[in-house]
Amino acid sequence: LSGDGERVDGVVLDDGQVITAKRGVVIATGGYDWNVDLGKQLEGFPDVVPMGPVSLTGDGLVLGAELGAVVHRIQNCLSVMLGYTIPSATEGEPPSSCRASIVELFSPHTLLVNHHAERFADESYFQEIVPRLRQFDALRHQYPNVPCYLIFDAQYLERYSFANQPVGTPVPGFVAHSDSMRELGAKLGIDSDKLAATVDRFNNFARTGVDGDFHRGEKRWRLASASGPAKNPSLGTIEKPPFYGVQLLPSIGNSTGLLANQHAQVMHHRGRPIEGLYVSGVAAARTEMGAGYQAGMNLASAMTFSYLAVEHMAGKTTTSHSP
Repeated sequence: LSGDGERVDGVVLDDGQVITAKRGVVIATGGYDWNVDLGKQLEGFPDVVPMGPVSLTGDGLVLGAELGAVVHRIQNCLSVMLGYTIPSATEGEPPSSCRASIVELFSPHTLLVNHHAERFADESYFQEIVPRLRQFDALRHQYPNVPCYLIFDAQYLERYSFANQPVGTPVPGFVAHSDSMRELGAKLGIDSDKLAATVDRFNNFARTGVDGDFHRGEKRWRLASASGPAKNPSLGTIEKPPFYGVQLLPSIGNSTGLLANQHAQVMHHRGRPIEGLYVSGVAAARTEMGAGYQAGMNLASAMTFSYLAVEHMAGKTTTSHSP
């Protein structure tokens, strides 16, 4: 960004060319999904899996921070989900990323365990999963629930999609599988006996339709779209081999962004707007606690604050310093 230290008046390209902006510059660079080091730092996880386009590397945060912008993080962002990567079959291409939270965790015949081979949340309700991903065991100095593991069986594959592929598509070769639950645990590097016991307990819940540990399937918002067994559409046994397991990591939810006021002006650490600099979309900080993913949320916010930014540039609003 170019300017005189008081106002942003343009953008400097890689080749040194300056594009002048008479009224202002809007940062709309998206998030930082593919900047894994930055993501781990800002999200507070020991490891993360990138999602979205590879161009999302946090450039907007860097540009704003260089000018003294407030880089703001909400403390309980529920937009974090769980995902895994599929290695590319073409040399030189990045792996593709899949969110397990969209289909796999919401469907029957699946469960989620941590690296102690224990369930830790209602798999169908990511708002419950995310805070438990952030839990830290101070005595062991570890995150007990990161990474975690998706466990499913042949019954799941007969009815539901895996890795965003049509039902019935062969499971990618990188996914661990076995006809024995204990052997599957060994392949995943977790306690085999504990995994077998956890799955047995879960299967008993599935047969009765009542999850005695985490009440999976009792929340009406999930039952509305569930399609599993009649006793509890969110539960299904995991008993038909082969059994499968895949490691899941938090997928960045972009808890952090540039703080802006009601005109989409980027705020300086001194408590004033940075003149000529605006932000919109995922690059802008959310200021609501517990923000979670809902279809259209980011698009609606981007459209709204882009409109407000243009209005302010055109002089149709009164300047305010309130964030």
